[in-house]
Amino acid sequence: MQRNALHPVKSWAVITTAVIFSFFGILLAISAPSFLRFPSHLRLFPGQEYSLHTGLLLTVAEAGLPKTSPSRSILAKNGRQVTLQGTEIGAYHLALKIFGLIPIKTALINVVPEIAVYPGGQAVGVLLSAQGLMVTDTVALLAADGTTRSPAAEAGIMAGDIIIKLAGMEPGHFTSMEEIIATYGRQQRPVPIEVRRGAASHEFYVTPLLAKDPNGPGYRYMLGLYLRDPVAGVGTLTFWEPESRRFGALGHMIANDDRQPLVITNGVIVPAVIQGIQPAVKGHPGEKLGLFADGSPELGKIDKNTEYGIFGRLEHLPAETEYSRLIPVALAHEVVTGQAEILTVIKDEQVERFTIEILEVNRHKDSKGLVVKVTDPVLLEKTKGIVQGMSGSPIIQGGKLVGALTHVFIHSPEKGFGVLAEWMIYEAGIAEAVSLAEAA
Repeated sequence: MQRNALHPVKSWAVITTAVIFSFFGILLAISAPSFLRFPSHLRLFPGQEYSLHTGLLLTVAEAGLPKTSPSRSILAKNGRQVTLQGTEIGAYHLALKIFGLIPIKTALINVVPEIAVYPGGQAVGVLLSAQGLMVTDTVALLAADGTTRSPAAEAGIMAGDIIIKLAGMEPGHFTSMEEIIATYGRQQRPVPIEVRRGAASHEFYVTPLLAKDPNGPGYRYMLGLYLRDPVAGVGTLTFWEPESRRFGALGHMIANDDRQPLVITNGVIVPAVIQGIQPAVKGHPGEKLGLFADGSPELGKIDKNTEYGIFGRLEHLPAETEYSRLIPVALAHEVVTGQAEILTVIKDEQVERFTIEILEVNRHKDSKGLVVKVTDPVLLEKTKGIVQGMSGSPIIQGGKLVGALTHVFIHSPEKGFGVLAEWMIYEAGIAEAVSLAEAA
C-alpha cells in the first residue's frame, strides 16, 4: 500500500515559509496603527511642525530627491518620534519602512505659503446662466419609424450650452417653447437656435422629430434636449481672496439628475435677500426662502463646479459685514473636534455668527471631511438645525477658516456634513495665485 507523505526537506521548507509569513503578519499587525496614521499627502506652512509616532518597528526616511531643491531636511528625529518641520517652501517625499529597509508606504509633504481670505456668510443666488436656458444633456428620441435619434446632438448642440434665442425670440416658459417646436415640426422646418458656449455665440438649425412622448402614451415633436431653468437656488458665499478675487461657495457641486457635475459655462452669483425660514423637521429638510436682490450687479462669474463647491472670480465685492476681515485658512491637520462657529444669514442680508460643534474630522478626500452639530440656541429656535441655503456657510475655529457647511442629515437636522477649507482653497486655484505673487 502506498502512502502520500511529504519529503522531510520539503516539510521543513513549508514550515519555514509559514513561520516567515506569520512573523511578517505579526509585524504588520503591530505596525498597523502607525501605518494608518502615516499620511499619504500632507501640507505644512513654513515653520510649522507635525509629529509622527512610528513605534518600534518602523522608520521614516526621505525618499529620493524632492521636486524642488530645499537646502534643509524636513525630518527631525528624536527616538521613535519623528517631527516634520516645514522649513523651506517645496515638495518632499518620505517613505515609511519596516526596520529601515522595506518601504511599505510613501508620503508627499508640501510646504506651502500661508493663505488668508475674507470669510463670507452672505446669502447668494446661484444662476447657471445670466440669461437663457441651460442644456443639461442631449437625449436620443424614439421616432415613429422605430429609429432613435437626437436632432439637437446631430445639429451640434452640447451639454452646457445656453439657449439665448429660439426662433428669434428669448426662450420663456417651457410650454411656450414646446408650442414653437411643434409649429416648426408640423411645417418640417428647422428651428433656428442661438446658443452661448463660453464667450462665443453659435447658431444651429434643428429640425424637430416626431417621437414618442417620454411623459405620455402619444407622440409629439421634440428636439432631444434636457433643459434647466438658470436659477439653481440660494446658497452661501464661503470666502474670497483679495489679490486674485477668487471666491468659493456652496461647498458641494451642482449636479444633474444623474448626480454628475453640471457643465456651467456662463454661471454667476448674485446677492440674495432671505425673506424667511422654513424650519427643518425630522425627515424633511428646511430651507431659506430667498429672493435675488432686485437690480443688484452680478457678484461674480462661476468658472468651476466641483465636488468641493463652485468657484470663480468676483466682479464686484460683497457687502461688508462686521466679520469682513482677513483670517488665515487652516490646513486639514489643524482642524480638531470641539466648538466652532458658522457665519450665515437667516434674515434679510445680515450675516450673523452661530455656535456649532465639530464632531468628526476626516482628512481623506474620499470622505465628507467634517461632521458637525448646531448647538446655538438662537439658530436652533429659528431653523431647527441646518437648512437648505446654508450650504457654503463658513466654519471658523480658533480664528481660522476651517471649512464650510455642505449637507444636512435628513433625519437629524441639527447635524450635517462640512467640507475642509484646505480642499476648497486649492480647488479654487487660490494657492497657485498666492505662490505666483510671492515668487514675483
